[in-house]
Amino acid sequence: MLIRKAKQQLAQRKELGELLHAVDFEKLSIENQDYAKMLEEKNLYVIDMKRIAGYYHLKLTQHKQKLGDLLRKLNEVKSEIITKQDQIKELNIEQRIVDVKVKRLNKKLQNLLSFMDNHIAPDILEFVHIQVECEELDKTYKLLQRRRNIEKIIFEEYRKQTQIKKKSRMDEEARQRQ
Repeated sequence: MLIRKAKQQLAQRKELGELLHAVDFEKLSIENQDYAKMLEEKNLYVIDMKRIAGYYHLKLTQHKQKLGDLLRKLNEVKSEIITKQDQIKELNIEQRIVDVKVKRLNKKLQNLLSFMDNHIAPDILEFVHIQVECEELDKTYKLLQRRRNIEKIIFEEYRKQTQIKKKSRMDEEARQRQ
């Protein structure tokens, strides 16, 4: 760029008819040194900016990794929350069922306790007498049952015989009529 600029200036001065002097070259060399210093300062500035940008890029990458880890952890916590909520729902249903069973069993317990409070147990001797009486009644029942079966057999036999007699009479009467 500087060379192009110098050539343009040279061409312009030739057109104007001015001759180049040594001062002009010194002036250009001073300007070139100033531009070189400015360019070096700008290069150092750019290098510093790159270094700073690299540092922040590293920090940005670290923060991105932390953000990714936190998002993963957040998703795990959310899924755990959903699981726990499902467990809470199941436990609430189970609690209602258990409450109903407890109420039912408490009612049975109260009935049993009131029965126990109001029930008067018979004496042991009275219980033994009742047991003996029950055994005697069982024997009597079995005896009566046997008698009934015998009576039933006799009745069936009598019925068969009466039917046979009736049939034979009818047959005799039918013969006599003929």
